[in-house]
Amino acid sequence: MKIRNGFVSNSSSSSFIIQVNCESEKCPTCGHTPQSIVDTLRRINHGGYGEESSVEGIEEYISDNLEYELNTAKTFLDDLKRRDPKSRTYSQSSYYSDVTVAETMTGVGEEIERLEATIADYRQREAAGDKVYRLQLDHHDPLAQHILDENVAAGLVTILEGE
Repeated sequence: MKIRNGFVSNSSSSSFIIQVNCESEKCPTCGHTPQSIVDTLRRINHGGYGEESSVEGIEEYISDNLEYELNTAKTFLDDLKRRDPKSRTYSQSSYYSDVTVAETMTGVGEEIERLEATIADYRQREAAGDKVYRLQLDHHDPLAQHILDENVAAGLVTILEGE
């Protein structure tokens, strides 16, 4: 069975789900508070330096992407339930090819469970006060990648999902 997972390998960008672990603290001497990684990356993007890099809150990502994928998978599963389980799935399917309807239903069911668990996990983190974001970093934006790497190395950010 062929299942599409993860990010497109020939894409010109990488997607990450990150958790910001702590807020920037004020300097005790001058009182300056450095920008968070989210503010910094948004400024870079709006300044035109990272044309394809973007930052969005996790709820926006859930509603714009994950819920769409979930609803698409549920619709596909409903369609499959009306077919003979022993027949072969149609080749136009973006998820599966050359397997029985029953096998495809199992795979789509697993994908639905994964998406529901992912959505629940992200919402639970947000409800607990965690700051979770989706970053889309252009491969031609080494500054944004460097900022992410430095924040991860410093323990300010944890990558929850991504490359």
